[in-house]
Amino acid sequence: MREVFTEIRQSLDCQSFLSYAPANRDATKSVRKLKIEIVNPALRAQALRVNYPEAYVFGRLPEPPPRRK
Repeated sequence: MREVFTEIRQSLDCQSFLSYAPANRDATKSVRKLKIEIVNPALRAQALRVNYPEAYVFGRLPEPPPRRK
C-alpha cells in the first residue's frame, strides 16, 4: 500500500498548470488550436510527456485528454 501512495505523490509532484487567455475575447465559440513544446534540450532528452487537448472552443471548458497507460 505504501508503494501506491509513493507513486501517487511522485506523479502529483511532477504536474504543472498552464493557463491561457486569448487576446480576442469577442470571438466566442471559435476553435483555438494549442501546441505546447518542450524547448529546453535537457528536458527534451528526458522524453517527458505533455498531455493537453489539441484544440478547444473558447467559451467552453475542454474535454480532458485521454489517459495514457
